[in-house]
Amino acid sequence: MAMKLAVLSGDYPKVISGVGDNSYYLIRELQKSGVETVLVTTDVPEIPDPGFPTLKIRWRLRDYAKLRAFLKRQQVTHVMIQYPCSLYGKYNLIPHLYVKWLRLAGYKIVSTLHEFSNIHLLRRLSEYVFLFFSHWIFVTNEYERRAVSAFFPRLGKKVSIVPAGNNVSVERSPADADPGVIAFFGIFYPNKQMEQVIRMMAEIERQFPRKYTFRFIGGVHPYYREYYQAFREQAESALPRSEWRIDRPIEEIGGLIKDVFCAALYFKDGVSSRRSSFTAFISNGIPVITNPGRYSGELNALEGKGLFYAGEAFQNIPGVLQKLHAPQFYETCHQTLVQFARPFQYPAIAAEYRAVFARL
Repeated sequence: MAMKLAVLSGDYPKVISGVGDNSYYLIRELQKSGVETVLVTTDVPEIPDPGFPTLKIRWRLRDYAKLRAFLKRQQVTHVMIQYPCSLYGKYNLIPHLYVKWLRLAGYKIVSTLHEFSNIHLLRRLSEYVFLFFSHWIFVTNEYERRAVSAFFPRLGKKVSIVPAGNNVSVERSPADADPGVIAFFGIFYPNKQMEQVIRMMAEIERQFPRKYTFRFIGGVHPYYREYYQAFREQAESALPRSEWRIDRPIEEIGGLIKDVFCAALYFKDGVSSRRSSFTAFISNGIPVITNPGRYSGELNALEGKGLFYAGEAFQNIPGVLQKLHAPQFYETCHQTLVQFARPFQYPAIAAEYRAVFARL
């Protein structure tokens, strides 16, 4: 029987989700390269018909019969699950059971774990199910690979690294940058210390009154609209000139970042290559000011060459901006970032998946 792939992804456009966007672009690239691919996703109105065979379920025990019937009808041979996804539901272990049962039913199972090293112990223990019942595991960087291998040494060489793909592409040159636009891009969630971005921007505004417009691009998770409103009120009170481009289709994001001069981002555990908002900017040659963390070592080649770390009180940011306003330096940063980010493009990522599928 010819190989046919089913992707299980709780999130999918137009739900605001980095993993959902990753699923969209990966499926599109796999289909373009000749891999027959179907989708299993969440039964919510925010996810429209994608235009190819799709099953929408609620990730309940009783949905497993629908899933098996769909896979049999579509003659699926390989199953790949994306984890985590917000629409699986908090504390829902049904996707884990699906993976176990599908493995026992004879399907080739591949799991892509977008988080592992930075999650709490109980979540990590739950992901043991994916490690144990998968024929192959994909993780997003070397730190994640080491964490998975240490947790489950039996995996041996059955772990591959595929970076978090760049979900935003636009034809852009340094000449497109508006030197007065600084942007944030991300999903508005509580408990991520995102308010630090406002502090960063407020320091820029204090040093350079009304010189910059601060553009906020992103999505509002349906669970956290009150948080977004509070965040926006705080930002607007601190920043006289702000723009808000919220819940736009992923296809529009490229146009919204094309003229951005540089980005201001903050991550609770520091920047790393698995942060899709970070890769969106650097893949398009846009310098980023952010904070370091335990996983930032993989980005050492970019430090001071397009990636800049804000000091504890953000006092060094004005100096960074002054350097970036030098045209030759900005051009060099652009080229360095684009070159570094080439592995984050989906043709390269899809090729890694195809190589593994062919071996199973």
